[in-house]
Amino acid sequence: MPDTLPMTESAARPMFAPLDSSLAGLVERYGALKNKPLTRMVVEDAKELDTDAKAFLKQADDSEAARQIKNAYSIHRFLTSMFKKATDPAQEIRRWCSGTLARWEQERRAEADRQRREREEEARKEQERQRIEEAAHLESLGHKEEAEAHLNAPLPPVALPDEKAPSGKVEGVSVITTYKLDQIIDYKAFYHWLAEQPAYWEFMEPKEGKWKRALTDAKGKLVVPGITMKASDETRNRG
Repeated sequence: MPDTLPMTESAARPMFAPLDSSLAGLVERYGALKNKPLTRMVVEDAKELDTDAKAFLKQADDSEAARQIKNAYSIHRFLTSMFKKATDPAQEIRRWCSGTLARWEQERRAEADRQRREREEEARKEQERQRIEEAAHLESLGHKEEAEAHLNAPLPPVALPDEKAPSGKVEGVSVITTYKLDQIIDYKAFYHWLAEQPAYWEFMEPKEGKWKRALTDAKGKLVVPGITMKASDETRNRG
């Protein structure tokens, strides 16, 4: 029994050698039998071949290779559990920090929106004041109809940008809208679409994180039949 798990094919090959010799005879019999016309003799041979294949699989389950696989799985499960215990506190810290950053950024953006609306209201009032002055000037020149038309003309919309250096902005923190696959409502339509999209075959499982990245990169504009998407704002710390 090796002291450590084999990490290369050449190191693992000796464990599979006993299986190779038994399997070779089964494969040879299978190759000779599978293309024969269906007869009673073929059925009898198939029954015997199935019994021998079943016995081979039992032998494989009891082999050193299977034991090493189970051992590797146990080690993987144990180390995964230890790793999770070691990293869970940091994950919890990140979740708390993310929530704090998100609340601050949402409040900051709400305040920025309020300030922008105030500036836009002031700009609209200034537009109205200038229009009244211009109309009065036209009327003083004897252009009464022009003055009246100027007063009744719609004002251009006011849309001011946010400040270049908004107050309270934390550098490196941004909020983006992410999209994820919510649920499949029409499996037939979804898998028919997926069958024609080789670029998405690598994540057939609908709830893979890759879907979230793909849908977010497309800014929610990727049309996928048979599914619903859920949009949400996420805070990103690029520090």
